[in-house]
Amino acid sequence: MYPFQLSPTGRFHWRWCVLVAVFLLALTCAPVAQAAPPLHCAVPPTMGVPTWLLASMQSVSLCDLVAGASPQVPAGEHVVAAGETLSAIAQRYNTTTAVLAELNGIRDPGLLAIGTRLRLPGPGAESAPTQTTNPGIQLASACGEGLSAHPLDIPAEPARLEILGDRLYMLAGGQLYGLPLSQITDGAALLTPESLSSPTTEVGGIMLQELMDLTADSTTGELVILNKVGDLLAYRPESASWSVRMVAASLPGYWIDPQYLAITQIGASTYALDQDNASVWRLAPGASQPVVQRSGGYIAGASDLAAWGERLVLARRDGTLTDGGGAAHLAGLEKLSWASDVNATSDGLLAVDGDGRRVVLEGPEGTVDVRLRAAGMQRLRTATASGGVIYAVGGTVLYRVTSLQPEASCPAVPWDDRWMFNGVDLNNDVPALTLPFAGGILPSRPRSYPGARRMYRYGIHEGVDFYDGDAPGLAYGSAVAVIAPGTVVRIDSDFAEIPPADYEPMMREIAQMHRTPEEYLDRLRGQQVWVEHAPGVVSRYSHLSAVASDLQVGDHVETGHVIGRVGNSGTSDGVYRTTAGYHLHWEIWVGSRYLGQGLTIPETMRIYRQLF
Repeated sequence: MYPFQLSPTGRFHWRWCVLVAVFLLALTCAPVAQAAPPLHCAVPPTMGVPTWLLASMQSVSLCDLVAGASPQVPAGEHVVAAGETLSAIAQRYNTTTAVLAELNGIRDPGLLAIGTRLRLPGPGAESAPTQTTNPGIQLASACGEGLSAHPLDIPAEPARLEILGDRLYMLAGGQLYGLPLSQITDGAALLTPESLSSPTTEVGGIMLQELMDLTADSTTGELVILNKVGDLLAYRPESASWSVRMVAASLPGYWIDPQYLAITQIGASTYALDQDNASVWRLAPGASQPVVQRSGGYIAGASDLAAWGERLVLARRDGTLTDGGGAAHLAGLEKLSWASDVNATSDGLLAVDGDGRRVVLEGPEGTVDVRLRAAGMQRLRTATASGGVIYAVGGTVLYRVTSLQPEASCPAVPWDDRWMFNGVDLNNDVPALTLPFAGGILPSRPRSYPGARRMYRYGIHEGVDFYDGDAPGLAYGSAVAVIAPGTVVRIDSDFAEIPPADYEPMMREIAQMHRTPEEYLDRLRGQQVWVEHAPGVVSRYSHLSAVASDLQVGDHVETGHVIGRVGNSGTSDGVYRTTAGYHLHWEIWVGSRYLGQGLTIPETMRIYRQLF
């Protein structure tokens, strides 16, 4: 199915010796360190040394040592140099930061990495070479008899797939399901995966709660699964049994606890991506806590990771792939418009472009970039491969690719581009939404979004946190505005703060249970107002210091109506009557699920950015 080969590359061990000699000479001869020009070349991963170490040694001209003179930057592109900002680059090319951000998929201009290639607007950009000319990447498509669609009888959209043995496993709605590969045939219509977990399943005194990512451990024959609390779990198919590999806990010396977004496996060790701390953590078997494997600013732009052999590969929010040290991986690949998944499979490394309905598979003989062409296909969230067959999921439909066609052989088809969650069309079934603060912006930190872990209560965050850096002038007592027209369905007018004598025993009980029961969670939200905007679509505003005195349950409110004031009620600061730690905790519920439940945190962040 993958008829191609990659040209072998030589190794450069002698260049490493030269590099060390030059570096030591520079250290002994240069009394004053000076900034070197930015590095605009890719360091080959076959040099025999860690690329993250090479990339950090910018006092040495790696471009000269490795690849000769630095390559010319194509017309229509700009390579970010040290000290440059997006606004300065925009001014230089007579454009705006918004245009550059949109063109390059930049969500946080403050995380602009040195060496990043930016596309520029205008005729120059149109004539610049596209990233599809790498002769090692074969373009293909899948349609007709080579692409079959199988609706899934499952309560939520699968967010992750993994193959282990003869079964396809999926995480849907935060729970684990399994399906024999033998049932996925061309003639199979509706498929019903077997439920293998529930939120209340208890393992070693720990409830599974909401599962977020999974990977396969070939050394034990187990699925390794991460829940949103940060617990690392294992499922053994042969005995249908669960076990705990590492219990989530706060780490001494870390102000911000690790916020894992994704996991992968190398040998017996699990590696977890933490964008908030710009780190990759190693969760070794038998260890009681993780250790930092590597860190760097380039990790702050990553949304997923996978291991191919002994190598880590990161998927970035800008649609590119890098190796574990930040160097470009598959540099000739056309950018992924939405890097929804990167996954290590038995057939090779697989990356998914959810918006483009593309699956890129890098195998030992080469790389194929496959466009899936099926009418009505929703965005692809995840995919995997085994035995020359690709399995991908869009919505609640499983797609099976068994043969490929030349790229132009499959005609374009209409896709389903609705933003769906829990059966609701978020763009068409919900009124237009605005943020609860004028001039506010959505946070860039994953820990402030739904699905983030909350270690102080061993629970899962169900909303977005707005602090004083997220809205101009936000302070204790700032007005909180409703995000869309709707009807008030709850007001805590007679709210009373939790007494310290009740708070401490409650938190001890929560720690002992390693979870937050719903009745305790409601108290920890503090003073609240809830507004329903459409059937089953409710926004919740929590930790308020006061609610609007003229507000009554049943009132209709318009966008921008002030419903309360920013505070810290329900938090430890509120319990002890200080004004510290004030912020707005704001949730959106769609039916019985908070917006983002069952999804990865990066996808949840993407949905919020789409809506607001």
